Amino acid sequence: MACVVALVMVGCRGSEHQVTLDAGLGGPSTTTVADPERGTATTAATAARPAAPTTSSRGTATTARPAVPTTTSGPAPQAPTPPVAGWRGVDSGWRTVDSGPLATRGEPKAVWTGREVIVVGGLVIDQYQALADGAAFDPASGAWRRIAVRPSSGRVLHAVWTGTEVLTFGSNHIDLDPLTTAYAYNPSTDRWRPVPLPPSTKSPHAVVWTGRRVLIWQPGEEAPGALYDPAADAWTPIPANSVPGAVSAGAATWTGDELAVEGAVTPDHGGPVEQRLFLFDPARATWRVSSRPPTELSSWPYQPAGSAGRQVAIVGPPAASPSDTGTTLIYDPATDRWRSVPAPFPGAQVASDGIGGTIVFFRMGPLFLLDVVAAHWSTSGDPPGPVVGDGVVVSTGGSAFVFGITSVGNMVDVRQPNGAYLWTP
Repeated sequence: MACVVALVMVGCRGSEHQVTLDAGLGGPSTTTVADPERGTATTAATAARPAAPTTSSRGTATTARPAVPTTTSGPAPQAPTPPVAGWRGVDSGWRTVDSGPLATRGEPKAVWTGREVIVVGGLVIDQYQALADGAAFDPASGAWRRIAVRPSSGRVLHAVWTGTEVLTFGSNHIDLDPLTTAYAYNPSTDRWRPVPLPPSTKSPHAVVWTGRRVLIWQPGEEAPGALYDPAADAWTPIPANSVPGAVSAGAATWTGDELAVEGAVTPDHGGPVEQRLFLFDPARATWRVSSRPPTELSSWPYQPAGSAGRQVAIVGPPAASPSDTGTTLIYDPATDRWRSVPAPFPGAQVASDGIGGTIVFFRMGPLFLLDVVAAHWSTSGDPPGPVVGDGVVVSTGGSAFVFGITSVGNMVDVRQPNGAYLWTP
């Protein structure tokens, strides 16, 4: 099975987006976002840092997927540049960078601090051993530095940047449930501190930064999540879903104002349940429900959702006729309206948030990019070396940093080294 790593790109100092994928071990994905609760969403990159030193030039455009247009041109840009209004093509700007001091690992977690990518944790896959060490990569200099070892040796399940600290949640050994550890790392002091566990220790489906607090989403619990205030070092449970007829809830993404959760409701007239999005506003502690999407997707409510420009996008095979083709559903929470367009693939194991109006997916090679405003797909070229099959992709302020164990064909090979790349649109 080909692994999928979704790329999240946003570039403002003190905020970050990050998605990881466990290759075949059933690990959860992590999506984090930094926007003030009910404040202005970050939708464009700030001034970019110079590109890191490279050892390989850009790759060539792929032609393996003719349904998706591919463009390459000119020399690689020297500074990250975000997409602009009316953007349709992609300038393929892959670069190989130093893969750093860490041992080969799958499922690392990473965040962008505004200056460094901090990588922590991971698994020695063939030995079922969790790793507690980490390192920081500076894309401006291309240099790595080791960081203090996390106090717990268990599996790191989630990591989120709060503006000053990397907040991590983990379990014992390589378990997915329950949460047993929570620590915060301060890069300015190179120290970890313990953090109280949330009211429920069920492993979250999503962990996001709202701009003021950390929101964890734990469907199936009486209180389906909680909010952590770093200043008070305390948790507050969120209220149960109050939408009438709500019968299920699963994958979630942060829109900039609300947590958008895939779910289903029982219709007033009876009959089969209908797919919906539930939207939770942490500033007001309120729930609301979306209109019905024009097409129902297979595997809902567990099709990972992404967001960009305050719109939500979900890709998956249609429920009426699952096949090798996919459907893209785009939802605007401000107008409560849906759009449906064809997708270049039937679905992804991990979805992503984006930069501006663009959502980016990485599927064992080229990046697939969705412009949510124009409802248009495009793609980058292939990376210049072995693809990362189990790893993490995080924005570095306009470029994307890709790190993790490399693959041979469609399989992750534990004998392969870590790979590291920067990609610039």
